[in-house]
Amino acid sequence: MGTITAALRTGVIPADLRAAFYKAAAFIPGVTVVDKQATIDGRTGIAIGIPSPDGGSRQETIIDPTTGLMIGERNVLLKDYPGFPAGTVMTWTSVRTSVVNTAP
Repeated sequence: MGTITAALRTGVIPADLRAAFYKAAAFIPGVTVVDKQATIDGRTGIAIGIPSPDGGSRQETIIDPTTGLMIGERNVLLKDYPGFPAGTVMTWTSVRTSVVNTAP
């Protein structure tokens, strides 16, 4: 799942290949749709997650359901830790993709 997420993070994967990635992700043991209303950076998407090997957290890739583009990532605790209950979002990243006429 990490390889798929890294590719999607670039923002340059064509729609047909993104679709193939999502189909492939469905066959990875442990990968599930964990949140159909995931929010990141004010945008709402679908979170596809996989638990960490120790089961303490889950890495989630958040997809815009309209465009199929990756809009972010987050890491969510699955277990309570001192000062942090299960369900706490520990890290998040927002991804924005746009088309421009010139490069800097």
